[in-house]
Amino acid sequence: MLLLETDECILWEYNTNHKGYGQVYLNAKSVAVHKTALEKRFGPAPRNKPLCLHKPLVCHNRNCFNYRHLYWGNYQDNKRDQVLDGEHLIGERHGMAKLTEEDVKSTYHDARTQPEIATQYGVSRSAISGIKNHKNWRWLTCQLSPKK
Repeated sequence: MLLLETDECILWEYNTNHKGYGQVYLNAKSVAVHKTALEKRFGPAPRNKPLCLHKPLVCHNRNCFNYRHLYWGNYQDNKRDQVLDGEHLIGERHGMAKLTEEDVKSTYHDARTQPEIATQYGVSRSAISGIKNHKNWRWLTCQLSPKK
């Protein structure tokens, strides 16, 4: 594998896995192209950083295998990067969400009882309680609280 010296994305145009990452077969084994590029440049992944990740806010093109866009990370790094890149499925982007951000804002300030609010939105009373107590949708409800 030739490693080009550029800051631009280098895109894999051949086979991809089910998640859309480039893949190639080496020694009768399927391996991720971006991971292979990082290993070729920097050696194997450190024990505490087993994942090959795209640098957040630099590149998140799954077909990119430019080692300058990659780094060794762990699962916490990956979650943090998803949030930074806007890929973390929170709020209404989550496939199971029943409420929109506007619903949550209205619910947070609604003075009715929690069972009444829950019935209106077709959610459980505990979902409403979680909103009112900053346990659900915390990233949004904390912005709605009066500053102390």
